[in-house]
Amino acid sequence: MAQAHSVAVVTATFLQVESLPSALVQILVERLPPTERARIASFRSSNRIRQFVVARELLRALLSWRLGFNPVILTGTNGAPYLASRKIYCSISHSDNAALVGYSENSRIGIDIETLRGRSYERLLREFFHPEEFAEYSTLPPSKRQRWFFNLWTAKEALAKLSGNGITLELLQKKIINKPENIGCVTLEYPLHSATICGESLKSFEHFTCSYDESNYSFIFRSTSDPAISLRA
Repeated sequence: MAQAHSVAVVTATFLQVESLPSALVQILVERLPPTERARIASFRSSNRIRQFVVARELLRALLSWRLGFNPVILTGTNGAPYLASRKIYCSISHSDNAALVGYSENSRIGIDIETLRGRSYERLLREFFHPEEFAEYSTLPPSKRQRWFFNLWTAKEALAKLSGNGITLELLQKKIINKPENIGCVTLEYPLHSATICGESLKSFEHFTCSYDESNYSFIFRSTSDPAISLRA
C-alpha cells in the first residue's frame, strides 16, 4: 500500500438518480468523452446508463463547486473514475436509484453504497465472512440484522475500491476491524441504503445530500451537518 498522507479530507454527496429528467440524461450522454460513450455502449439496460451518467455528472458538479474548475472525468482500467487534468482521488458508487460520489485532494478513497434488500444473510456470512462477524450477526435481533449486514458489506467493498484490487475472498474473510491502522472509514445510513467511505489517514469528512432543480437546471447541495450551508451548482 502506498505511503499514507498526514491528513485526508473527503467530500461526498448523495443523490437520487431518478431526479434527473431523461432528456437531460441524454444530453449528458452526448457530452461524454468518446472513450466513455464507447464504454456505455456495452451496457444492456437504460437504467445502468442512467446510473453511470448521473453519478459522473454529480461528481463533476461537486468538483466544479468545491474546487472551482470543470473537470473531464474518465474511467480507468479498474473501473474507477479519474480526472484527465488534475490529480484528485475520486470514487463513485450507485445502487438502484441512489448515487454516492466523493473526492479527496490528498489521499486515495473508496466508496460503496447498497440498497437495503433481502431478509437473511446467514449462509453468505457463514461461508464467506469471518466467523466472529457471523457470530456477532447471530446475536442481533432480527430487526437490526439487515442494516448491520449492509454496513459491514459496504465497508468491505469500500476497502476493496480503495485498494484498487476489487473484492476478494481474502478481504471478505478478514475481520473489518483488522483493516490497516492508517485507513479510516465512515458509515452513512440513509432510509433505504447503507454506505461506507474509506480513506487513507481519514481525518475530516464533509457530507452533502443533493437534489436536482429542473426549473433552474441546477444541483442543490445541502450539508448534513450545517443546514445553513446550501448551494446551487
